[in-house]
Amino acid sequence: MNKKSLFSLGLLCILFSQVHSQIVDVVMGLNHEPITEIQFTHDGTTTTQTAGTTVNTVALTAVDLIYIEINGTTQLFPYDVGNIVRNNNFDPTVMGVGIYEEGNFIDATDPGFDSALADMANSPDLMQFLYYDAGANLPPNDDFDIAFARGFVSGDYVVIGERNGNTDFSLAPLDEFGNVIANSDTVRFGEVVGTATGNGTTRYDWDIGYAPTNITNQSMIYTVIEADLFNIGSNPIYGFRVDNLGDADVKVMGLTETNFDSNPINSQIGGISGNVFNDNDALMDATVNGPHIATPSGVTLYANLYDPVADTIIASMPINTDGTFQFLALPEDATYAVSISTNEGIIGSTTPAQNLPSNWMFTGDNDGTTSGNDGTVDGMQNSIPVTSIINTEINFGIQQLPEADDYN
Repeated sequence: MNKKSLFSLGLLCILFSQVHSQIVDVVMGLNHEPITEIQFTHDGTTTTQTAGTTVNTVALTAVDLIYIEINGTTQLFPYDVGNIVRNNNFDPTVMGVGIYEEGNFIDATDPGFDSALADMANSPDLMQFLYYDAGANLPPNDDFDIAFARGFVSGDYVVIGERNGNTDFSLAPLDEFGNVIANSDTVRFGEVVGTATGNGTTRYDWDIGYAPTNITNQSMIYTVIEADLFNIGSNPIYGFRVDNLGDADVKVMGLTETNFDSNPINSQIGGISGNVFNDNDALMDATVNGPHIATPSGVTLYANLYDPVADTIIASMPINTDGTFQFLALPEDATYAVSISTNEGIIGSTTPAQNLPSNWMFTGDNDGTTSGNDGTVDGMQNSIPVTSIINTEINFGIQQLPEADDYN
């Protein structure tokens, strides 16, 4: 095949991809999953809404989602695994853009804006949203990307909210490397008018009845869609590209029927993952390996993530049943430490001792799967670098001491 033929074939592939990608409008009565119940906590009270409301209550504190029920049968729970923001196209001259958070406002020019924007898509607070009010100097095209620490797969859902439920914006699904998934569709919300819901909304579905402090007569209104609506095939969605065409005031969050713990990890976001092994040969082969283990002698083990300088806990998790652990969406270009113990770390407190159940011992620790260890058998690794990709194979070995029978 000559170069001209190759060029023609490449152009044909590009055109085919463009033809088979489209904008899908979410309209009340079409392309959404009808919300039939929402449960949340606010000011220490748990509320179960069985219908949307038009009575506005000003929210000075979080309205934390517990679940959203769709179609009268399926309860969905919020994504809380972590994410980051990339390709933020707001320049220093932008005006009227920021994050609303429990009565506070974080401007787009604030150094903490990216972190607050990521939290908007990770926090269960239904009143923590991105606002565009009298915006100026906005990006001419896409606004920003949200990258999720675990991907959404077929069978997961996305819930989006918009203040007052009257303005449009679009989401395009991204792959692990931050590219729009080939042949996928862009989903647009609020562009057209659909069938009126029971509480009178036509563009979005469910009015939760809580409004922000700056516009007290405009509450947040929510809609649920299937992840499959993006036409992703077997590809996980690792993020969204946001193009806020109508300056909507938005909340974006994932939903699932159980949790996201088994969803695929995004290797292109900083984090730490590793294993605990029952290293039966006690490092005789010079390698930290063996069968995975989570509960030696039936006792729960914890992986404790901590600051190696301040010696304070950042996060703690029980070892997964398959002997693995993960700390995802960590700030990049930093150094962390991990220890293994029956003692659960408390965030902000001093790192607890590395204890094991009676008659168990540490055999070695290693960064990687090849032979070697860190030189100290203590169940801790205190210099783990994290960059823009996940640091995998932070491994720990333990072994049960042999027991002998007593004889006279």
